Amino acid sequence: LQWRVHMGDADQAADTELLAAAPDKWTASHRLRGISYLYVKCRYSQDVWSGMPSVGAVVKGRKLHDPRDGQSRWSDNPALVIRDYLTADFGLGADADEIDDATFIAAANACDETVSVNDTGGMQRRYWCGGVIDLDETPMSIIEKLVSSCAGTLVYSGGRYRLFVGVYRPPVLTLTADDLRGAVKVRTGLPKAELCNAVRGTFVDGAKNWQAGDFPPVTNAMYEDEDGEPLAKDVAFPFTTDSVLAQRLARIVLERARQGISVGFPGNFSLIRAAVMEPVRLTLPWLGWDRKAFLPVAWSFGPDGVDL
Repeated sequence: LQWRVHMGDADQAADTELLAAAPDKWTASHRLRGISYLYVKCRYSQDVWSGMPSVGAVVKGRKLHDPRDGQSRWSDNPALVIRDYLTADFGLGADADEIDDATFIAAANACDETVSVNDTGGMQRRYWCGGVIDLDETPMSIIEKLVSSCAGTLVYSGGRYRLFVGVYRPPVLTLTADDLRGAVKVRTGLPKAELCNAVRGTFVDGAKNWQAGDFPPVTNAMYEDEDGEPLAKDVAFPFTTDSVLAQRLARIVLERARQGISVGFPGNFSLIRAAVMEPVRLTLPWLGWDRKAFLPVAWSFGPDGVDL
C-alpha cells in the first residue's frame, strides 16, 4: 500500500507516480491546483484481503477570515465557519458590508471561552465546529446544521447578517407601560405537544472514526414530574464531535423548551430601539414583572408603532 498526499498548492504539479501508472488517463496538465487529494495505490492479494480497503482521511478545512485580527487561518470556531459560509462563493456570497462583524466577533469570543464541564473541575472550550458541508443541500439546511454547533441563531436585520450563540447576554434596554400602545398578550405555557423533559440524539463521534453516534440523553426529573410522563425530543448535532459538548448543547435545547412564557408587546415608536435577539427587560406592575428579562424573536414595523 502506498499513498501520496497533495495539498492543493498554487504551483502544484501532476503526481509523477500517477503519471507513470496511468499515462493514458493522467497527464502533466492534471495539476489540480487549489485541490487537495490523495493518490492511493494498493496491491491486492485474495489470500490476505477480503476486499478493497476503505480509504479515508481526517482533514482540516479551508482558512477562515477572523474579523478580530484581520488574519486568515484554519479554525474550528463556529462563528468564523458560519461567517465564511455566508461570504463564500459556494455559500450565500454575501458582501462584507452585509456582515455585522460586531456580533460575529462577540460570538467568536464566546465560543473560544473555556467552561466547566463536570464536578471534578474539567474544562473545555465552549463551542467548536467540525464536519463536511454537502453543497447539494439547501443553504437554509446548511446554516441550521452549522448554528446547531453553537446553540446559535442567525438573523438578517437592517440589511446585515447577525449571529448570536448560546451564551448569556445582559438586556440592553428596559420597556415599561410608557412604551405600550395597546394591550399586552401573554401566553403562560406551551401546549403539551411542544413540551419535552428529556433530549436525546446523535453527534459525530471523533472517537469512533467520525461516525454518527448517540450521546447520553439529557433528562430532568423535576420537569418529568411536572409533565406527568416522559417526553423526549430527538435532535442531531452533525457538526459536533464531542459527547460532552453534545450533552451541553442538548441541555440548552431542553431549557429553551421549558421557557413557556411568551409576550406580544404592541409598542409605540420608542420600540424602534429594540432589535431581534437583543435581550430586553419588561417592567409591567399589573403582571408582577419588575425588569423581567425576555428575548425578542420577532420585530415588525407598522403605521402606529412597533410590535415585539
